[in-house]
Amino acid sequence: MAVDDYSVSKPSRTCGLTGRDLEPGECCIATLRESQDGQLERVDYALEAWSAQSRPPGLFSMWRTQVPDDDGPRRAFVDDEALLDLFIRLEGESKRERQAFRYVLALVLLRKRLLRFEGRRHESDAEVWLLSPRGTSDSPPMEVTDPGLDDDDIVAVHEQLGEILHGDLG
Repeated sequence: MAVDDYSVSKPSRTCGLTGRDLEPGECCIATLRESQDGQLERVDYALEAWSAQSRPPGLFSMWRTQVPDDDGPRRAFVDDEALLDLFIRLEGESKRERQAFRYVLALVLLRKRLLRFEGRRHESDAEVWLLSPRGTSDSPPMEVTDPGLDDDDIVAVHEQLGEILHGDLG
């Protein structure tokens, strides 16, 4: 799998509907949607534009965020609940790039201690991890297939995830 398989458009300081510049400190809606070529792309919307339109085609996930100050510290714009929700929504995806994205997201959630490692099993040349959200004990573990990424692929997906989650708007 080539690193280029993970390209996601970088966020901009422009409303995806009106083209208006988004100002530092302004609240907006950040979205992940599937483009016509099947890739996930991030598109940001001004609140008034989001409220006035029907939802864009291919909408996969969305969250409310704030455009960062140019000089301010970089901070995550997606809370832990939204990360876990995105992880759950990617369950069952058959596209390899989405499986890779979910795998790296699982690594992040494990590191943040939002997921608990329950075990692993092997299926036809693939390792499958069994993970459960912290604080749950009665639901069956979720499965994450290791897509066999090399170190460069993991770094590329992690950077993509960082761009999406940290609102790299500048």
